[in-house]
Amino acid sequence: MFGRIGPMELMLILAVALIVVGPAKLPEVGSALGKTIRGFRESMKDIEKSFDDKPATSQASRASQAPQAQAPDTAAAENQTGNDPKPQ
Repeated sequence: MFGRIGPMELMLILAVALIVVGPAKLPEVGSALGKTIRGFRESMKDIEKSFDDKPATSQASRASQAPQAQAPDTAAAENQTGNDPKPQ
């Protein structure tokens, strides 16, 4: 109900803006509003991109650390199975 702006509502908003701001400043206000909205959209895209990049980076770091973490476990498992060259 409140999320839709029809043609009559849009004309009312433009009429009020014309009365409040005046015809000379209305293009400047529109330009400033457009730049503000464009900047907001760009910053939201940057934030979304940074959230999308972080999981991929953390998965890559986990993959590079995984072989290092498995090496001591493998050696301990070999010692427990009796493959140790020293007899006990």
